[in-house]
Amino acid sequence: LAAGITVAGSVGYFRAATEIGSGSLDQSLLERDLPSGPIGQTLSNLATGPWVLSTTIHSVPDRISFQRGMFFLRDGLNLWDSSVIRSDRWITESILGRDPSINGGMPPTAVGGLYLDFGYAGVVIGMFLAGVLTVWLYPVASRRGVAGRLQYCLWCSYLLTSLYSYFSLKPAFIASLALLEVIARFERGGSRGNSNVDRITRSRSELV
Repeated sequence: LAAGITVAGSVGYFRAATEIGSGSLDQSLLERDLPSGPIGQTLSNLATGPWVLSTTIHSVPDRISFQRGMFFLRDGLNLWDSSVIRSDRWITESILGRDPSINGGMPPTAVGGLYLDFGYAGVVIGMFLAGVLTVWLYPVASRRGVAGRLQYCLWCSYLLTSLYSYFSLKPAFIASLALLEVIARFERGGSRGNSNVDRITRSRSELV
């Protein structure tokens, strides 16, 4: 688990450094009393989510109104319309009052996103539905071959990272699910083709 968190922090650091520059990213980490570099980003991943969640709860709906689902849709809409600001950068600018070009995007965790959209009722209903969906998907994925199991693993990994990050309609997530779905369909088609060949072979053997 520690190795996984460290790898995630390192990947996040290099992604953010490419987007806003390593100097600006390190300065942002130092402002929060964190070390610079991937270690600082790893610690930031673990600490930032709960801090942003707390700030969100104190800011909504007193200062910022409930978004009514728009928070989780922003990343998906950004894929088609670049003028729509991404969810994490919107949080940085609107909730935290910071410059996203310097501080990057700040995630409020999935709980914070649900609260930001629909309040406490959204948190209770949203997390309950996530649990029901996870239980229901397991037997479905088990019957869909390797690609189906990978889709389930991708879903579970997003739920895990949502504890300190947030879950939304990210383009990479959608593209990964779509690619695995294509592979799953090819896999099922190949299996049906092999089954048909086996039935034909058995029928011919019986006739002989």
